[in-house]
Amino acid sequence: MGKQVGFEDVLRYFDEDGDGKVLPSELKHGLEMMGGELPMKEAKMAIAALDSDGDGLLSLEDFIALMEAGGE
Repeated sequence: MGKQVGFEDVLRYFDEDGDGKVLPSELKHGLEMMGGELPMKEAKMAIAALDSDGDGLLSLEDFIALMEAGGE
């Protein structure tokens, strides 16, 4: 349970509108806030690759699956 709470906190950092899912623009902005850089095209590609239900958003379930896979 502790890991999931940590994952929720990280997802919430990126989830600017509080809907429980991360848009490509939110991923891009969150990484910029941490000093990184991600072009919008790559943010869209990253989310598309991780999106398990095809809604174009990164859900908590998608994020947990990514983290448990070691970010591969």
